Amino acid sequence: MSSEHSRILEAYPLLRQLPAHLLIRIRSELQPVRASDSQELFNVGDSCTALPLFVSGSIRVIKPLPTGRTIPLYTLRPGEFCGLSASCLLADVVYPAAARAAGDVVGAAMAKPLFRTLVDEVPAFRNEVFGLFAARLCFLMTLIEEIAMTRLDERLADLLVSRGPVLKATHQALADELGTAREVVSRILEHFEHNGLVRLRRARVDVLKPQHLARLSGTPQFGTQPKGQRELD
Repeated sequence: MSSEHSRILEAYPLLRQLPAHLLIRIRSELQPVRASDSQELFNVGDSCTALPLFVSGSIRVIKPLPTGRTIPLYTLRPGEFCGLSASCLLADVVYPAAARAAGDVVGAAMAKPLFRTLVDEVPAFRNEVFGLFAARLCFLMTLIEEIAMTRLDERLADLLVSRGPVLKATHQALADELGTAREVVSRILEHFEHNGLVRLRRARVDVLKPQHLARLSGTPQFGTQPKGQRELD
């Protein structure tokens, strides 16, 4: 077995438990995949022919909108299965969303015939796939509820509080994160700056009054970023 196949099995312990004849197919049929940062892995309307597996980097799955904006759906990290790819493989449908590499991605592709064999013959793998569907569905329902019910200024305040006090990000990156237009984010940030809540710099936002933003968003002050700084992709 190649070193890359060994790394795949280390990242996806479920595959190490496959029967011997399926492990032989894993060794012979997985095709290497490499992608550089920001490279497109698939786009809306592309045929889905394989399940991506990867051991380094991450993959951002997004929904492009007719306006040119995008809505972030989820991020895949090493050792995680792509629920969107799995559903498209099972349903024989094209991709309804797109994926971009975040960092240099190294991994492999499991072609549709092998994927379907694992679903048919390995209960543990099948349970993993359907459990993934359930988790992603719950996540997307929550995302839809947040988008529909939460004011954008509250969502932006929440992002600033949770990722401050220094965000190295352009207004466009923040807009992509929130699934809205750059002009809208810029207008809200300028309002925040006018009220002394933030200081705007080039590709950077300094949070000056996190307690005020926390009251607006209803989130704890810097509860998830104790080091006080995080860059946005």
